[in-house]
Amino acid sequence: MAKRSKKYLDALKLVDRSKRYTLTEAVELAKKTSFVKFD
Repeated sequence: MAKRSKKYLDALKLVDRSKRYTLTEAVELAKKTSFVKFD
């Protein structure tokens, strides 16, 4: 099995898969859990 990065595992802890998020909550959560960095 592939090894997951530290940032991915940290982002995974923030998401509750059993909860339904509103649009604004989902966008905020997506911004918090974004682990890709571009210049």
